[in-house]
Amino acid sequence: MRSPKKHPFSIIVEIVASIGIGVFALAIGSVPAFSAKPVVSKAKETEALERVWITRPDGSLQCDPKDEGTQNDPIRKAKAELSKAGVKILESKKRNDGALRAAACGIATGNETSFLIEKRDLPKAKRLGFVLLAPNP
Repeated sequence: MRSPKKHPFSIIVEIVASIGIGVFALAIGSVPAFSAKPVVSKAKETEALERVWITRPDGSLQCDPKDEGTQNDPIRKAKAELSKAGVKILESKKRNDGALRAAACGIATGNETSFLIEKRDLPKAKRLGFVLLAPNP
């Protein structure tokens, strides 16, 4: 006579009860589908390594009326420069260098234009005055 078919969950419960939760967790952790480490393809890793962030001060000064409004958009101007030089821009953002400075008219604001580019375009960007930004800006 055949025994009744067991539900898959009840089988797991029996295994855990017999070997202990610690051993079961260790065994499951070694299975890629259940492991905490995401499985990343080599292509994605290589792609991430081939991209870099670059930055350059935008030249803005405190209290300078020409730096206000959309007339003087430093990101737009820097994008145009990079594109003209043949640099492929993947992402852009405005950031501040984080340095402390006096609050006085005529002093640099510390604002920068930063771009994510392909690593192979780095020499072209450096010729335009951009520098490599530390990882994870």
